[in-house]
Amino acid sequence: MSATCIENEIDRIDILYGLGVRCMGICYNEANMLGSGLAERRDGGLTDFGYDCVKRMNKLGMLIDVSHAGDLTSLETIEAI
Repeated sequence: MSATCIENEIDRIDILYGLGVRCMGICYNEANMLGSGLAERRDGGLTDFGYDCVKRMNKLGMLIDVSHAGDLTSLETIEAI
């Protein structure tokens, strides 16, 4: 599941966790509010909002998938963990 559905509402991570979601991708090939995907021409990395989301997912114990994120976005996600 990509984090695109949380849009700009970090509390949606808690809602999804409560519904049983335990793994979420930063993005799926295209950029969203959290970071850049593999299909983007330029990898802008993890956004400030994305950093906050990674912290929230870590707090909940959620697995973070970076398989479809850009290289820089993936590296910055790993550093934020």
